[in-house]
Amino acid sequence: MRSMEYRLIRSRRRTLGLEIKNAQVIVRAPMRTGKAEIEAFLKKHEGWIAEKLSIQSRQLSEAQSEPLSNAEIAELKERAKLYFPPVVAKYASLMG
Repeated sequence: MRSMEYRLIRSRRRTLGLEIKNAQVIVRAPMRTGKAEIEAFLKKHEGWIAEKLSIQSRQLSEAQSEPLSNAEIAELKERAKLYFPPVVAKYASLMG
């Protein structure tokens, strides 16, 4: 395994944890966990990490697509005006 870049956060927790945030791997580890154990944990979860990084990369690419035109925005507003009032009324009656 090639060395993976990650941010290490040590705390008084009891277990190792992984988080993918803003296309960055964050490892949360107990205070006394050694580097070898952390590296083994990362190797064990390589597939999961790669999958999550790929998903975030795709989401970022989609978010950077062309902005909506004024006509598209107007269309979405009209659709929202038709969709949301019945939904809000339903939940308003359920919640009193």
